[in-house]
Amino acid sequence: MSEARLRFLHRSYSRTGRWGWRIARRIRSFGWGLAMLATITAVLGTDVEKSAIYMIFCFTVCAIATGLIWAIGRKAKLTGKRHLPEFGSVGQEMQYTVEVKNEGRRTLKAMLFEEWPPDPRPDFETFANTPEPGEEKRNIVDRKMLFYRWTWLQERERGYNLLEASQSPRTIEAGKTGKLTFHLTPQHRGILKLAELRVLLPDPFGLFQRCRKVDTEEDHIIVLPKRYPLGHFSIPGRAHLHLGGEAASNSVGQTGDFLHLRDYRSGDAMRSVDWKSWARTGIPVVREYEDNFFPHYGVVLDTSGPPGERFEEAISVASSFVASMDTQECLLDLIFIGEKSYRVTAGQGVARRGKLLEVLAGVQPHLTADFTALEALVCRESEHLTGILIIFPDWSDERREFLNQLRSRGLDTTAFVIVNDASQKAFQDHPVPDVHPLHVNQVGRDLTLAASKFSS
Repeated sequence: MSEARLRFLHRSYSRTGRWGWRIARRIRSFGWGLAMLATITAVLGTDVEKSAIYMIFCFTVCAIATGLIWAIGRKAKLTGKRHLPEFGSVGQEMQYTVEVKNEGRRTLKAMLFEEWPPDPRPDFETFANTPEPGEEKRNIVDRKMLFYRWTWLQERERGYNLLEASQSPRTIEAGKTGKLTFHLTPQHRGILKLAELRVLLPDPFGLFQRCRKVDTEEDHIIVLPKRYPLGHFSIPGRAHLHLGGEAASNSVGQTGDFLHLRDYRSGDAMRSVDWKSWARTGIPVVREYEDNFFPHYGVVLDTSGPPGERFEEAISVASSFVASMDTQECLLDLIFIGEKSYRVTAGQGVARRGKLLEVLAGVQPHLTADFTALEALVCRESEHLTGILIIFPDWSDERREFLNQLRSRGLDTTAFVIVNDASQKAFQDHPVPDVHPLHVNQVGRDLTLAASKFSS
């Protein structure tokens, strides 16, 4: 399809969507009904001798004109402050409150409050280069008009639907503050922006409403990926030696059990010096700790491939393992390739587990696969890794070769692959050791069954 045609469609859908939203939020359902009645009576009432229809027409027109003028004349000056939770999760309802203050000179009555979602219209580059999954199966008209692609992209970008305050004050006096309560269910992971708090001021007939923006700061919530419940499990592998936790901890001091004091040797860390004993004896001495053995796991995420349900499920699987592991008893690395190579570590005083979930909330897919760089990154960190979990959003010969290369180096690897009907049949016909297929429509069930095979 030519660029000119794509630009025409994008411009048309964008303008139609913008004006459609504005009109829809300012005309209430009763107003639409009365407008339809006015149209019908205008057609049927051309004969003025039909006085009843003519009177209905005059009544509806007067009501519409009165309601419209009344709504336009309503004013409100409000400021607001949101009180948000730190995190949300995909598909899980959360609650937050907003304090609104009436900065006007009059008492505000008969109002409604809504939180409008950010503009979901995709830009031209996204519209032109991101086909809808299964678009090739649609009829020729749909493929030419690309309307379903437009609606799918809007749904993908929309983090939540329009919110109405579940609790709000009936009146707010001048200079006073009211409290609103909203319930929000995030639809997608990532940064959820809240910047469009509106007060709706309807006319007495309930036909129209004026939408005034409440002066608030732009707030956001970090929406964590969807997670599946997993029991306690242990990944195959052998714990590695970490001297007193020194190799893996940013905390001050040692984490192993204290053994004894000994004389200071050149090269000993200053944090190990026992200053009190040195002051008492005049001889520098250090504390010595026993060696610690604890597991250090790696979760490797394959980010190559197109965006879509399978990639999001791969993110959810990785998040499920991260959320289920006890990082108080182990170290956990999240390894993936984005714009650059990433390795994020949590546990044993390094960082909290929530940090890894925050990172996963922002991971984006990449159309080009760089398994050579990913292999180099994993191998560089493999010396300290007890076991490795690999999550693939799809299966291919490149991924099979990547997995074989890691295993040829003696690494303990367990892999999970998001599959559809076709690829699941291929796995059944030619199973791969320690590679667990997870069907895209039943990931939760398949993941629970696979995890139970190596539960402890």
